[in-house]
Parts: sequence; C-alpha cells; structure tokens
Amino acid sequence: MSLQSVVAKVCLTVGVRPPSGQLFDPSDRTKAEFVNLANIMARRMALESFDWPEMIRTFTFVAPDPGGATSFAMPNDYHRLLRNAAIFPNGSPTQPMSHIDDPELWMQNSLRGFYPAWGSWTLQPRDLSGGGLPNVYSTVQMAFNPALGPNQQVTFQYLCRMPVLNSDPVTPGNFSYGSQFLAGTDEFVLGDDLLMYGMIWQWKAFKGAPYAEDIETYEDALAQRIGRAKPSPIVVPARRRGSYNASVYIPWGPLP
Repeated sequence: MSLQSVVAKVCLTVGVRPPSGQLFDPSDRTKAEFVNLANIMARRMALESFDWPEMIRTFTFVAPDPGGATSFAMPNDYHRLLRNAAIFPNGSPTQPMSHIDDPELWMQNSLRGFYPAWGSWTLQPRDLSGGGLPNVYSTVQMAFNPALGPNQQVTFQYLCRMPVLNSDPVTPGNFSYGSQFLAGTDEFVLGDDLLMYGMIWQWKAFKGAPYAEDIETYEDALAQRIGRAKPSPIVVPARRRGSYNASVYIPWGPLP
C-alpha cells in the first residue's frame, strides 16, 4: 500500500478530511504534517524498536595490500550495529573479536600494545582532518587492535538506515531503498498497518487528543510484527526408549 493510501486511512480515523491531489504539496500544511509524521514514525519503528530482518545488511571489509588497516569507515547506509553485534575475522569464523566499548581502556591497550588473542575492535569518530564535508554516517569508523594484516577480512551485520521503498517515477513498480518518503507512491519497508497505527496515535498525541487506546493498538501490532520476525522454536517430540517388543523377565518366566 502506498503512503498516499496510508495517509487517507489515518485521516478517516483521526477525523481529518483526506488530502486530495498529490500528497507532496508544500503549500498545504496538513499534507506537510502527515508526510513529516510518516517519516518520524517510519524511522522510529524501523531503526529503534527491533533488529528487523528486512533492515539487516552484511558487510565485509578487506584490508588493503600492502599496508593492512587500523580502521575503516562504515558503509554509507549504516545506522547502527545490531544489539548482539559480533565481528568475525576470516581466520576465525567461529570466534568473534573482542569488543572494547570503553574509550579509555581502548587507549590504554593501544599504548601498551596489549590486545586479546582474537583481536579487538571499537567504534570511534572518523578523522576528518583531510577536509570535505561527508554525510553524518561516514563520520563513524571501526578501529582494530592489532591492525588488520594485508588482505585480512572482517565481516559483520548492521542495521540499514533506509526504511522506505522509494518508487521509481520512470518505471512504475520499481523501488529503491531510501531514508525518507519522497512521493505518495512510496512504501514503508515493514508494511502499511504498522505505519498506519503508529501515525494514528502519534497524530492524536501531537494534537492533544486522547490516544490511550490507539497506542495500545499500535503496541499490540508492533509486538505481533516482532513475533513474526522471530523464528519459531524447534520442538522435537520425545522418543520412548527401548523396544516396544521387549519382554520383562521375572523369576517365574517372561511376561507374554
């Protein structure tokens, strides 16, 4: 369902006349408010509430040869690492590197030349002394201690910062990932219902209207959506030990 359709349903629920014509009209305050609200809720739900499979990306960095690398900038679509993030070097696919989240401890280890047996990593600001004005996401880099050797690889997963499917104005039906809604034909990565319920309660909250029941509806929908994103537990039925044809021996002979 397109953003235009979602906004029309939200309007019917909150008591606002559905917008006519193109949704993206800067001269129409109501349309601009709904577009802004859709972007707020899309980012909040997709980037902060859960590590959604639809938003997870895998990245592999290969250290240059010669020289190796002590750090590298994060991908352009990087938002944050997963909540249970692990960094795996190619030489140890089952043993992740140690994460050092204390900047002072990282500095001490670097000065002492100390590092865990499997290596360590941390996130730190990127050095921008070379000039230029990169986007905000490229200011984050991942650093390693010890440095990665030539051609050494590290692989990890992260959450993409693009929760919107931007429609192709030239080829209908084609979409590309984007960070915000740009047209009424765009779609939300996690589906229309979740976006609709989120926009309903937040619109009422912004306007000072009662929204207790609406936020409960949204939270139920969010919990159900998270439940569908998690794998079901594997239940293995218990097996009865022994043979069904076994006889029980007693002093006066086996039972029939």
